[in-house]
This record gives sequence, C-alpha cells and structure tokens, in this order.
Amino acid sequence: MHHIDCRGVMTAYILDIATPLTMVLAETTGQVRQLFEGEIVAVLGGTHLVSADDDMLAQAVDALREEYGSPELYVNHCTGQKATASLAAAFGSRVQPCPAGTVLTF
Repeated sequence: MHHIDCRGVMTAYILDIATPLTMVLAETTGQVRQLFEGEIVAVLGGTHLVSADDDMLAQAVDALREEYGSPELYVNHCTGQKATASLAAAFGSRVQPCPAGTVLTF
C-alpha cells in the first residue's frame, strides 16, 4: 500500500496487488480502512488472475465492486488477457494496462 500526496491538492491511496486479487481484497480491506481514512482510488499491479477460471473472475469483479466501489484499475502482465477483458467488460475505461515503466499521476 502506498500513501501518495498529489501536489498537496488531494490525497490518494493506492493498493498494490502482489497476490491473487480475490485473496488480497478479502485480506486487506480491513487493514486499508484501519490505516487510511481516504477512499481507495486505484488498484494497480499484477492481479495474478492469468489462470483464473470464469468463476474466479466473477468473484474478483464482485469483490472489487463490493469492497472498493469502482476504482481505477491499472493491471499488468500477470493479470492476463482474459482477466483484463473480464475486468474491462465490468468496469469499462476504468481498466487500463500498466506495463513496466508506466508513470501514473493522481
């Protein structure tokens, strides 16, 4: 997790995913809410959904909606094309690729 101060204008909280998305959402929601008062505005990283079946992808979409509302999703290589497509079908333009070297400004 990273606390990012964006030019002193707003504060954003970024959740960096390093384990399967459904597990991360279940395990970190309470911790994130205890540590930070602001809303989570972005989820970034590899979601490790590359080998997820349709049921797991549906669970990931549901978990994102339930736990985080509709944050920006910046996904990279270990998300996989199928999972990226599923997330994009659910969240539209809020899903963006985030390959190595990507610079994000909030």
